Amino acid sequence: MQNKLFTLLCTGLLAFALTSCDKDESSDSTKLAAPVLSVTEQTSNGFTVSWQTVENAAGYAYVLDNEAEKSTNATSVTFTDLEPGTYTVKVKATSGSAEFSDSNYASISATVEEGGTVEEMTFTIEVSDVTANTASITCMPSDNNQTYLLNYTTKSVFDQVYTSDEALTNALIQTLQEIAAEAGMTLEAALKELLSSGPATMPADELTGSTEYVAYAFGLTTDGTVTSSVTTKSFTTEEAVLSPEAEKWLGEWDATSTGRLVWAESGGSIAATYDQSTPMELKFTISYEQGQLLLYGWSQVDSEIPALCDVNENGELEVYAGVTVGAASDDGFTPTWAAYSIMNGSQYTLVTGSYPAYTFSMNGDNITCKRYEGNLSNGGTFQALSLEIYALSDTQYSLYTQTFPVYYVAGDITLKKATAANSMAAALKSALKPAAAKKTLRTYSSVMDNMRVAM
Repeated sequence: MQNKLFTLLCTGLLAFALTSCDKDESSDSTKLAAPVLSVTEQTSNGFTVSWQTVENAAGYAYVLDNEAEKSTNATSVTFTDLEPGTYTVKVKATSGSAEFSDSNYASISATVEEGGTVEEMTFTIEVSDVTANTASITCMPSDNNQTYLLNYTTKSVFDQVYTSDEALTNALIQTLQEIAAEAGMTLEAALKELLSSGPATMPADELTGSTEYVAYAFGLTTDGTVTSSVTTKSFTTEEAVLSPEAEKWLGEWDATSTGRLVWAESGGSIAATYDQSTPMELKFTISYEQGQLLLYGWSQVDSEIPALCDVNENGELEVYAGVTVGAASDDGFTPTWAAYSIMNGSQYTLVTGSYPAYTFSMNGDNITCKRYEGNLSNGGTFQALSLEIYALSDTQYSLYTQTFPVYYVAGDITLKKATAANSMAAALKSALKPAAAKKTLRTYSSVMDNMRVAM
C-alpha cells in the first residue's frame, strides 16, 4: 500500500549547499561549508533530517519552522509528535574558533499528511550454501529506504531470548547499548555501523555442525526505534565432519591467563620479560574452517591470526601456532611452533618444536591447561610459557608488530564456556571492531643466542 502519510517535498531529497569554504567578507575567518541535508527516516508523525560531518565544525544549529534555534553535536535530528502539515528544517555548521565562522543555513522541507497509515516493512529471508560450519543469509526488505537489523544465532539461544517480538528487540537494543558504551560510541553511531537498508547478504561462519540456527530481521532506526515485527528463518547446518570430542570445543570461551609476556626493543635487539602481576581477560572463538580447527582471540597483535588446534585421543584440545611449516606428506604439514619458555626452571629462552605448546583438559565446566615440558638438544629442560611467536622454520621465527612494546598471553590459561547472552553479544560486537592497524612482519633468525631447538 502506498504510504499516504508522509511525503517529501522541496526540489528533491537533498538540499545542496556549497562544499567549498569561503572567506567571510566581514572578517579574516573562513566560513564553514553548509551541511548537505536529506530526510533519512519517516514515521507516522515525524521525520529525521541527516547530514554528513562538516570539516572543522564544532557543532550544528538547527531550526524547525519558526521555533527557537537549537544546537547539537550529532549529524542528525529527529522530530516527533508533529501535526499534519509542511515543515521546513534549517541547519548550519557552527564554529568553535576564531579561525572559522558559521556556515550559511541549508534547508529542506517535508510534509506530514493527515489520514492513512504507514505500511509496516516486511522481510524475505533466504539461507543458502549451508555447510557444517558456514552459510549465506540474504534479506530482502519490502522498503529499501528504511533501515533494519539482520542477525542470526542458534535456535537454543533464540528460544531463551524470544518470548515475544518486544522481548527480543528490547534485549537486543540493551545489548547494543552496552556494546556501544564499551566501544566508546553512542547507540546512534553503533547502529549506523550495524543497520542495513535495501537487500543485504550476511555470511554466517563459525557455525556448529548438525545445529539449528535462526536468522532474523526487524526494522530499526538509528535512534533505537523498532519499526516492524520480527521475521525469522530457521536453518540447520550439515552433519559435522569433526568427532564429538572436537565438537565440544567449538564456540565462544571466556579465558584468563596468569600473566603476560612483554617484548621490548633496544639497540636493534629485542628482549622479553614475564609480568606475573597482570592477568589477561580474553575471549576465544574456536571454529572449524577448511579442514582445520582454529582458535581466534589468542593473538594480541592481530585478531585475524588464529592458533592451530587439534583434539587428541583423550578429547583434550592441543594448541600449536598460527603458522604450519615443514615438509608436506600424506598427512599434511607438521605444525611447528616457537614458544617463549622457562629453561631449567629459571632462565627464559625461545624453543621451537612440533609438539602442542598448550593442552587443555575439560572436566565439566572446569577447563585447565598443561604447558608442554621437554628436553633441549644441548641438555636441560624447558616448559612453554607463551605461544605467540610464529615459527617460519626450525631456526627462524617472526613477530607481527608495528611498534614495541608488545604484550603476549603468557602463563597458565583457564577457560569457561561463554554464556548464551555473551555469545549473542559477541556476534554483534564483531561488527563494531575497529579496523586493525597494518602490521609489519619482523623476522629474526637463530643467530640470537636464546634460540634452542627441542628434540
